[in-house]
Amino acid sequence: MKKLRNSKYLANFMIGFGSILNVSPVVFLSTNVGTPSDDKANLQKDWQAVGGYLYKAMETLENERATFSRKS
Repeated sequence: MKKLRNSKYLANFMIGFGSILNVSPVVFLSTNVGTPSDDKANLQKDWQAVGGYLYKAMETLENERATFSRKS
């Protein structure tokens, strides 16, 4: 119990000390989350980009293998 009380005092002290050092406080502003349809569209675009990256990587690998086999 005593250890818990000491850590609580230390935590409160650190919070207070941090607030003293905070010269220009940042006011919390809510973030614009968007709608579920926006989220769905963004996820779809992201996965299309991932698919493009995979396609390009596989194409590069295939070209490198073809070049290597011609040299051998």
